[in-house]
Amino acid sequence: MAAAGSGVPARKRAAMTYVTAVEPIRPRMLHQKDQPTAARVGGINYSDMAFQSSDLTLGHRLLLIAMTCLRFGVLFTCFYRLHQLFGDYSRGEIFIRDSVGQLRQFGVACLLWGVVNFLWDGLWFGILANPTRSFQGHFEAFGIGAILIVIAWFMDMAVDLREENELTI
Repeated sequence: MAAAGSGVPARKRAAMTYVTAVEPIRPRMLHQKDQPTAARVGGINYSDMAFQSSDLTLGHRLLLIAMTCLRFGVLFTCFYRLHQLFGDYSRGEIFIRDSVGQLRQFGVACLLWGVVNFLWDGLWFGILANPTRSFQGHFEAFGIGAILIVIAWFMDMAVDLREENELTI
């Protein structure tokens, strides 16, 4: 029953394969004692903060739904503005009012993304009585948005110069 030239019976090879491949992950598959209750059954786990969704009151659930919709709405706005801006750039329309407006609106959407993320993290700490981690404000979206708005301001001045040059004979 041994494979040709291996000297190890097929059953023993199968057992060795099981031990080396499946045994290291089996405790994670079968014994979930190390995981929080929320991660095992009907719970929510967000950034290492796990809790049962059944523990949420109706007000907390509605607030969670509203903030989720707001967060995805702002994210969709960011992607839409970026799509419009790249559409202008692909047509070669770089220094025009429309692309400047799209860049400015993309910067504002990034600022809104920073505000919504700040509120989102604050919401989780408001819902949880005993959060397992400290509050972390992610301020990079504010910086990116502010830089994009400044770049749009400079591009607006460049559009003015381009339009003035077109009128010069």
